[in-house]
Amino acid sequence: GWTVRITAAESETRRLRDAMARLAAISLPSILVFAVVVGWFVTGRALRPVGLMAEATAQIAPGAGTRLPVEHPDDELGRLGGRFNALLDRLDDALAQQRRFIADAEHELRTPVARVRMRVEAALAQPPGPRDRDALEQADVELRATSSLLDELLLLARADAGAAQGPRERVFLDDLAMDAVGGWRSDAARAGVSLSVDVMEETPVLADRTLLARLLGILLDNAIRYTPSGGRVRVRAYALS
Repeated sequence: GWTVRITAAESETRRLRDAMARLAAISLPSILVFAVVVGWFVTGRALRPVGLMAEATAQIAPGAGTRLPVEHPDDELGRLGGRFNALLDRLDDALAQQRRFIADAEHELRTPVARVRMRVEAALAQPPGPRDRDALEQADVELRATSSLLDELLLLARADAGAAQGPRERVFLDDLAMDAVGGWRSDAARAGVSLSVDVMEETPVLADRTLLARLLGILLDNAIRYTPSGGRVRVRAYALS
């Protein structure tokens, strides 16, 4: 039986252990600082589009057309920005429709209201007499026309908003046109405009009868109003082949 004894010095082991401890004490804080810097840089790049959107949101004004910047439209944040921009587009369209409605109402109502006020003021400036009834009757006619105009403007506003979808049925456009022409002959005569019917073919359409009748009335009103005295307005109804 042989016995083998191996002897080694502990100084080298202690030196290696101390060197590893010093390396760990120096490297671990450096690694931690590096990780913090890298994380801050990566997070900043990832959140940069959010900051840009926040700045753009603060500058959005009604009807200004300002939109959120979308750098990457295919990722989650880009899709969110695209949906928000689409919402802004719809809001701008609704605001533009409201402004058009207000402008139309102001333009169309100013003249009849002014006429009624002038006639009432003239009647009040004179002593009571038999002409008061004529002034009141004329004011009543003007107020009825103004009320009808208000109904048409409100109907137009509801139609722009998509809330005036009535039941559609089979109606004949030629019959509606003939009825509409009959109601505007007196206005055409007062304006010195000849209103005639040229061609009336049987023209069935699928539409809302009330809205279509109002549309024909608006067309005839504009035609008579903007045709010079002595001019002619001709109405035709025919099917396009």
